[in-house]
Formats: sequence, C-alpha cells, structure tokens
Amino acid sequence: MPKYLILLLLTVFFINAKAQSNTSKKAIDYKVHQISANAALSTAGLAFKIDGKLNWKTDSFSYKGSSKPAIQLGYDYYFNKNISIGILGSSQTMNMKVNYLIFKNVNELTKRYNDIDIKVDRRYIGLRCNFHFINNTKSDLYTALRFGSVFWKISPSITDSDLDEKLETSFPGTLLPALALGYKYKIKETVGVGIELSVGTPHVFAYGIDARF
Repeated sequence: MPKYLILLLLTVFFINAKAQSNTSKKAIDYKVHQISANAALSTAGLAFKIDGKLNWKTDSFSYKGSSKPAIQLGYDYYFNKNISIGILGSSQTMNMKVNYLIFKNVNELTKRYNDIDIKVDRRYIGLRCNFHFINNTKSDLYTALRFGSVFWKISPSITDSDLDEKLETSFPGTLLPALALGYKYKIKETVGVGIELSVGTPHVFAYGIDARF
C-alpha cells in the first residue's frame, strides 16, 4: 500500500476520533458520517469508446475500444453542516482491440504488432474537501476540491519487453487537483441519491447513492 494512502487514512482516523470526542459533549442536528457508492464516466473511459487511428512521428496504430463505468466508494466526515473532508477510491476497466501498432524501440528498431488485445485498469485514490452551500433535511448542494493519484495497470495479450516499455510511458501517474460541483437529494434522513459534475480526475460525471449515520 502506498505510503501516502496510509498517511491519508491515519489523518482521517485522527480527525474522526478527535471530532467524535468533541461532538459527544453536545447534541448535533445532522449526521456526521457519510458513505457513498457511485458509478461514473471519465474522460479516459469515453475516449476508449471511440475507435481510432494515430500517426505521430514513428508511432502508428489502429484500434477499437470499449470501457465500463468507473465504480467508486467514498467516505466523508462532517465537521459541521458546511464543511466535510473525505477519501475517494475509484476503479475502471477499459479495453483495446488493436489492429496494428508500429513504433521504434530504444535501439531505433521498428516494431510491429498485429491483432492484440490490451486491458487497462485505471485506479484512483484521493482526498477531498467539500464546502456545502445548502445542507438541510432534503438537499445537499456542495463544491469539492480533490487531490489524488491515478494508477494504471496495462495488460497486453502478448509478452514483449519493448511493448511493455512503450505502454508504461504512455500514461502519467499523479495528476493535478480536480474541482467538482454536486447535489444530493435526501430521500430520508439517512439515505440519499446524488449527481456530480467534475473538471479533472477521476471522473467528469458521477451518480449514485449515499448513506449517513
């Protein structure tokens, strides 16, 4: 497990324990814990759905792509009705049916691969800070700032060191912070449904359910 993830979990645990001791001394009229489960659309996932061809310098390839919605789980702790902080994990699977892939390796030798499959697993873990403009018995309108990293696992249907090296250099890891605007409708005090629009990772649109306690 990455060191920064352990640090994030410990930070949330410490904040939660401290806040619990404070809130136990006084009555509050809102739920402090929220667990959410979402399906989401990402820029990468949408791009994989588009069949494409590329000719760039020494690279040339043609493919047919497909992707599944990202599945996300999150936890948020409410310090008060307007401020919450949480963690978000996301996982998405995409696939490429590559008709041909041509490139030069580090030794300037041209490599060509025909009719191969490439499976791509895209995972995200991050910390989010939320400001809730409206948070009452029915509605929760908020904006969020997320910080996190994306991890790629690329699995071609053939084994070749040159191909592995080429694919490894194609995707970045840590990305820039993301901004989001979301709305949750509270079906009842403990259960709700929501949507979120976002600029950045790990999604551009998410929808799902949440539970508060």
